[in-house]
Amino acid sequence: MRSLIKKHWKGLGLFLIVGVVIIPAIINWLFKLPAPHNFLEAEWYAADILAFYSVILGAGLAVWGIFLTIEHTQKSYRDDVKKRVLPYFVVELLSPKYTTASLTSKFSSIDNDDYEEYKIHETYFYIQRDGSLSVHLSNNDELRKIVHNCCINPILVKNVGLGTAVNFSFGTSGLNSKRIERDTFRNILPTCDAKCYILLDQQYNADLFECELAIDYCDIYKNKYSQIIPIKFERIVENGTQGFLISIDLTRLQEELS
Repeated sequence: MRSLIKKHWKGLGLFLIVGVVIIPAIINWLFKLPAPHNFLEAEWYAADILAFYSVILGAGLAVWGIFLTIEHTQKSYRDDVKKRVLPYFVVELLSPKYTTASLTSKFSSIDNDDYEEYKIHETYFYIQRDGSLSVHLSNNDELRKIVHNCCINPILVKNVGLGTAVNFSFGTSGLNSKRIERDTFRNILPTCDAKCYILLDQQYNADLFECELAIDYCDIYKNKYSQIIPIKFERIVENGTQGFLISIDLTRLQEELS
């Protein structure tokens, strides 16, 4: 209710100023003027007309209050319906489950001549040595050729909300690029998850790489949501071996897009 009053405070304030101050002052001023014709002489006193006017003013305020109450009830109902179908994702950075060899074996398990239908559960963003970026889906021939020289960083997102995420997709951008590389759309049911891998080429020619992983989706009423996850890769040297340390910022929450 407070938000509705705050939303309509200008109209309410104008109504009170005109209704409580200006109109009673005009009535009082008119009763002080002599009537230019007998027909215009008042047959009641100023107190009578002010009492009548106060009833009209009270009725107007009551109608305004009913309007605010109905609007508040409708908004509460819409918000409640939205919460019942709202998807919400939690993000977790996983420890690599596959070594480079086993990951390659995983992708090599399907022969090129075999036909198989499958759902897309995993997305692979490959950051090349020059900072450019490409997107690959599961069972991709090109991906099998590049995993040997990559730092593999899996990220899991799980729908812990009450509703299905419609048109869910991962997206991110390469170095100094505003273009968003995005995977295919899919639907994520409640309690289900999706996984993406950030594959950074070990020969990447800088000590620091920063990007943002975008998670975009809709609820069943086509309300759009987005969650941005900043990701940072820092080169480290340990026992004479170089690698990259990944860190992600999980403080940003999902936002509804207009």
